[in-house]
Amino acid sequence: MAEATIHPIPWSNHEGYDLTRWVMTHEQINDRDRHHNNLITGSVKATKFTGQEFAFVHVDLTSGPSGMSVRMSPDNARTLANALLAAADTVDAFEADECMREEAELARYNAGPINRIELPGGVVAFEPATEGGAA
Repeated sequence: MAEATIHPIPWSNHEGYDLTRWVMTHEQINDRDRHHNNLITGSVKATKFTGQEFAFVHVDLTSGPSGMSVRMSPDNARTLANALLAAADTVDAFEADECMREEAELARYNAGPINRIELPGGVVAFEPATEGGAA
C-alpha cells in the first residue's frame, strides 16, 4: 500500500517572503475612544522576508492616511500581548466592581429606610425601618 503524500501548507504564498501569516486584518480596535470612536484599525501578522536573517511579528495601527508599523521579536510580542491581557483583565475587574457597587446602591435604595441597631460587643446591625421596603 502506498503512503499518502503530505503537502504542508506553505509559510507564504507571496514572492519575496519566506513567511506571511495574517492573524488579524484591519480590525477596528478603538471602540471605546471618547472622541474618535472606531477610527483606528489594527493588523497583526508573522513575517519574514526572503534573505532576511530573522522573522518578526508585524503590528500595524492605521488611522486614515496616518499609521504606525512595529516589527518585534516573538518575545517582545508576547510581552506586549501579556501587558494587553493584564490591562484588559484590570478593566474587566474594575467594571465588575462598578457594576456590583451600582447593584448594592440599588439594593440599598430599594430596601428603603433602615434602622441602625447597636449590639453587644460593638457589633452594628441594620434592619428596615418599615415593612415592605421603600416607603
